[in-house]
Amino acid sequence: MPKSNSVRPDVDRQMLIVKWKDGTTSEIAFKTLRDNCPCAECAELHGPADPLRLKLAPNYTLEGVEYIGNYAVQPRWGDGHNAGLYSWNYLRELAGLMPAPQ
Repeated sequence: MPKSNSVRPDVDRQMLIVKWKDGTTSEIAFKTLRDNCPCAECAELHGPADPLRLKLAPNYTLEGVEYIGNYAVQPRWGDGHNAGLYSWNYLRELAGLMPAPQ
């Protein structure tokens, strides 16, 4: 399981910077994090459409990030959403979704 030395939001660039213990650094866009939130509520939004459910646009303002034990981080978004727990493995996976720098 990959481990992180530090996780910090870069608000100006709208990126979460993850420094891994193997010396590599990953940058994950706030939008990528929020659009791929692993919590149960957001998983419903990614699933089949429900015409009776009101879907609000997600807020991409990252207010903070808390460490959860030694296995995950929990982002806190500008709209108060904070139910998603992002494991180190999931963060590595999300970092792979980012387009290569030009």
